[in-house]
Amino acid sequence: MFTKHKLVSKTDSLPTLHHGTKTAQRSKDIKIRAALARQKATELTNIWKDRNINKVLKVRVMKQMVWAVFLHGAEGWTIKKSDKNRIEALEMWCWRNVLGVSWREHRTNKSILEELDVERELMAKVVKLKLQYFGHVARGSAGQLALTVLEGSME
Repeated sequence: MFTKHKLVSKTDSLPTLHHGTKTAQRSKDIKIRAALARQKATELTNIWKDRNINKVLKVRVMKQMVWAVFLHGAEGWTIKKSDKNRIEALEMWCWRNVLGVSWREHRTNKSILEELDVERELMAKVVKLKLQYFGHVARGSAGQLALTVLEGSME
């Protein structure tokens, strides 16, 4: 951040993408997050191709480094059916990338998941984050205004 041409602080944090409250904007946020996650996965190509790294470790790296980029800010997303499909497609793209399997090889999603010994869970993580945030709001720990908006009460 610059103030009168002086560097006050440097941050390497992920950008916040919320462009308002409209569902269309949230879908745009999801698309951007998916693109950022794909970019991060592509940057880690050397890990995916390394035969000395076992599949279990590759799965952990995917979840910690790529999915974390995607899930940033997921609490505020409004998920439509098309968004759910996009999230599930991203998850399978990630797993295929870990194995180095092209879509041209015509392997089923089930065979990919079985080879890695994983289950689909990215969409479940999104739902869990949304529910956790709802819990914070419902308990009032997110602030009184958020609780008032949720409950719809007025004085």
